[in-house]
Amino acid sequence: MDPAPQSEASLTPQHRFVDYFYQAGLPPSSTLESRRIAPQSQEADTAAPAQVVHGEEDTCVKSNENPTRTPLEARPESPFDGEGIMRLGGHFSLPHPLEDRYEASILCRYPNTDYADTAFPTYLSMFLFPDDLKLAHSVAGPPEETYHSFIVTEENGNRAYGMCVVMYDRPSPAQASEIDEMFLEWRTKALVQADLEYIQHLQSQLAQIQETILHARQNPRSPPQTPRSATSPAPDTVADAEEKVALYTDLLRPMRDTVLASVDNVYVPRVIGVLSRWPWYDLLRDWLCALICTLRGEKSSGGAELGLGIPMERWVVNLVREVPVPPPGKLELCIAVGKARLFCSRPPVNTSSLLQNVSVSPHQN
Repeated sequence: MDPAPQSEASLTPQHRFVDYFYQAGLPPSSTLESRRIAPQSQEADTAAPAQVVHGEEDTCVKSNENPTRTPLEARPESPFDGEGIMRLGGHFSLPHPLEDRYEASILCRYPNTDYADTAFPTYLSMFLFPDDLKLAHSVAGPPEETYHSFIVTEENGNRAYGMCVVMYDRPSPAQASEIDEMFLEWRTKALVQADLEYIQHLQSQLAQIQETILHARQNPRSPPQTPRSATSPAPDTVADAEEKVALYTDLLRPMRDTVLASVDNVYVPRVIGVLSRWPWYDLLRDWLCALICTLRGEKSSGGAELGLGIPMERWVVNLVREVPVPPPGKLELCIAVGKARLFCSRPPVNTSSLLQNVSVSPHQN
């Protein structure tokens, strides 16, 4: 996002409503490996010459110098018992790629140059992702947006009040390919062949019974039948088939975000937010939410389009460069985002120096 021209009139520091707008996350062109934060346990393992792996009955020593795992004793402990049922807890000896943490960075900001009186915080990412950045996995679509506020205190004692919204986007094609390779590598190292065959068996049985239920509902007169086998008798009624679907689903649910994780269900978090010297959290949050709805072209409860075909840069410049702080008194300031209208006001100077009221009142035309 390019800075405003030098000739463009800027608000004075005491009249600026918002100082900075920013976006943060993983750069689409960077690799995940280059942004990955190594866990403390992994750093300790790198320094040690050998690693002791404790199994249920025996103990073996695996050297870090030779990563080849040919002996059966050197394989990671399987999360399944001898009958193919996941043990209580179902913990794997290797961390899953979805548990990895990554270093976020500022993707863009406006304005690009710092104000003479207010510098852009160089360590802002730690407030946007307090627990570092982690990939999200959801089979029901992208996770819902979340928001949080924070306060940045400078060395001179000045404070900046921040509000941000966490969104979830699909990874770039290069990152998606890297994630797919990470999942495949993890399955190869964390599971044995018997575990993979058991999972495939569950998926096959579940698909067959679901097809049986669908056929029975389309043809109510013919009873549902599935290929009989020595291990799973065919259900005679739809109720029996639905019972088996629930059973297989429960067995596969603990593996949904690990063994069955798919790159098609992975989302990368991205943050958009603003920094202001005024603690107007509710108003800034509603502005960000209205901006997201406008850019997505979502509709209001009455069915009207919220977006007007205006690019995001125009709304950002309006808030940072053109919207002033409301004067003290009864006068209310109206901020337009798409077809949403946000109102705020300041108390008179002869009543209280603190902010008393921020009225947020969306209005749809």
